[in-house]
Amino acid sequence: MTAKWFKNDWTLAHLLYYLSQIGYILTGVYLIMMISMLASQLKDGQLMSNQIPVRMEVEQLKQETPVQLNESKLYFSDTVEGKIGFSKTTDGSIWPVIGFYVIELSKQIILFITLFLFSKIFKTIINEEPFSEKNPIYLFTIGWILVLTPLAFQFIGLFFQSFFANLQLPEGIQILGLNSYGDGYILAGIFMIVLGYVFREGNRLYEEQRLTV
Repeated sequence: MTAKWFKNDWTLAHLLYYLSQIGYILTGVYLIMMISMLASQLKDGQLMSNQIPVRMEVEQLKQETPVQLNESKLYFSDTVEGKIGFSKTTDGSIWPVIGFYVIELSKQIILFITLFLFSKIFKTIINEEPFSEKNPIYLFTIGWILVLTPLAFQFIGLFFQSFFANLQLPEGIQILGLNSYGDGYILAGIFMIVLGYVFREGNRLYEEQRLTV
């Protein structure tokens, strides 16, 4: 009985379905833990973080001349990536920390939604309903979330950018804003939207064929 169940159940769709379920459950647990930690810190009046990714402009790098190599030149960019940490927050530093946590929580929520919807898609395949009318909706939802996410991150970064001006930094270093790492989301989102159109067209052809027969 067990061997028969395992043989029938062990398909790629089942594997991806289980992985998606495990993924969004673990993501949900991580979200709860993160929110609990933030609530505890806010209760204590201190919101801390040691790993806030930021984009910085370094004045000294602007003055660096290209390094001549054998058959090429090495150019320096005055904009670099780095991380900033706060052992305790003040009125001037709390808003950048809040911006960082808003972006991090958003990433986890997006991951949770994406994995949850993928599990729905794989479930329809397991049930031998790949032409379910819900699948294009799931794919469109994932796609548009991924496309709009970097734009939202840019807006959040611009909103909190002014608060970095209040920080005491070494001379010649200016923080331009938060580094959200959302660049790859747009391409993935476009792919999902196109895939959604493919599924919707496949559903239409399937229905026409079914009605014809």
